[in-house]
Amino acid sequence: MKRIVCLVGGSGSGKSTIAQLLEEQYGHTSIPSYTTRPSRHPKEKGHIFIH
Repeated sequence: MKRIVCLVGGSGSGKSTIAQLLEEQYGHTSIPSYTTRPSRHPKEKGHIFIH
């Protein structure tokens, strides 16, 4: 059975780190979030920035 896992937590709590580990070690796929905030740095991953 396929499952959907939702990682929830405050800024800096490790959500991206866990998502990356799940992708690398288990082959899971991440769905990027949509955000209206600006990018923190040019190569930031995990978000689709909308304006």
